[in-house]
Amino acid sequence: MTADWKAIPDVLKFSFSYNFSYGDTGYALGDGMALIGGGQTSQTTPAALTLQSLPDVTSMLNMLSIRGEYTFRPNWTVIFGYAYERFSYKDFMNGQSSTEYAMHCSPGP
Repeated sequence: MTADWKAIPDVLKFSFSYNFSYGDTGYALGDGMALIGGGQTSQTTPAALTLQSLPDVTSMLNMLSIRGEYTFRPNWTVIFGYAYERFSYKDFMNGQSSTEYAMHCSPGP
């Protein structure tokens, strides 16, 4: 969303901008390959697949900017502004090592 305002025509102008972005992604882990001696692989049948859903990963971004232009003379203008951004991210893997992740997703015998 953007808005422009001419406080004093041909002298002072302001621009305001805001942007919001939200992401929500879901993942599932599947074991669709089986090893056959000698390192060759073969697809397993869909009935034999084991799917494990993982928690969603969400992100949110807020951006706000204010910009101004002050014209002293037709060829002399000062431009000023401020921008603020806030990004937040929620991931179920924060603070866990890759070993903990593998143990969680692939519990073995």
